[in-house]
Amino acid sequence: MKQNVNQQNQESALLTAPVIGQNIGLVVISTDALSALINQEVKRALQEIKEEENNPCIKTAFEAYYTPSELARKWGVTTGTLCAYQNKGIITPIHRENRVYYDKDVIDNMENPRYSRKAI
Repeated sequence: MKQNVNQQNQESALLTAPVIGQNIGLVVISTDALSALINQEVKRALQEIKEEENNPCIKTAFEAYYTPSELARKWGVTTGTLCAYQNKGIITPIHRENRVYYDKDVIDNMENPRYSRKAI
């Protein structure tokens, strides 16, 4: 019996012990209410993601460019080969937000450098 009282005192001390530099309040909420809050926030987050995916401005901005991996797959080369093409001036990269892209209009209107070898 004495052990249970000591254990309860220790548990209540842990719950009410102040954390240095923080003002902490204890809120009691039922599991049903907590579940409802979590469901509401998850639904809100999913709705935001759906709205972003359906935004035509976002799609058209990224549909106008190839990423290095997309272009490498399209041409059947490695991304290292794309770097070599850049160094030779065959393709010109576009740098946006610390990323590299290639203009689809330019790429689609040019011949694949892999197959356009110059005659010696």
